[in-house]
Amino acid sequence: MTFTKDIKFKKLTYFTGRNGFCNMSGVRVTRFDGGNLLLEPFTSRNKIGRCELVIDKDSVDDLIAALNQLKNYF
Repeated sequence: MTFTKDIKFKKLTYFTGRNGFCNMSGVRVTRFDGGNLLLEPFTSRNKIGRCELVIDKDSVDDLIAALNQLKNYF
């Protein structure tokens, strides 16, 4: 079963793709049948950018913990 969640950012940020820097307005998070996560950026034109990260399902908890820890530094 595939699950997808689109997250829109409050401010534009950026990602680096094969064509250089692009504005990023959010991210699409997709869970695959194997449990891995796919992260894809939304461009400022609300299209999926040519960049993706695949996170191993066994590392998702570590990623969430690291993001929560980093959040305390802002």
